[in-house]
Amino acid sequence: SCVVSIQVLPNNGQTSESFATLLSKEMNGDTPKQTKNGKAYSFTAVSSGTPILVTTASAGGKSAVFVEVGDKEKYAKEAKLVRDSLHSDDPAEQELLDSLK
Repeated sequence: SCVVSIQVLPNNGQTSESFATLLSKEMNGDTPKQTKNGKAYSFTAVSSGTPILVTTASAGGKSAVFVEVGDKEKYAKEAKLVRDSLHSDDPAEQELLDSLK
């Protein structure tokens, strides 16, 4: 199975890249890479033998973090459906969530 987690939290003024680097260091992950849309950063890590894919973007004092735990190849379609369905009534937060797509 795959577990997906989405969080929006304060980032203390960090950029997408610096926030992703901080998270990756805490999770013993690889070096974050900029996503295709250029608005977010992703990295992989492993916890108890389970692969983790983290994508994060920052703007306006907040960061959005999208975490996929499990076989990302096997559940890529389902994870994309979740990403595409992210919604907030706050326009600034929605823009941040859209950067994860």
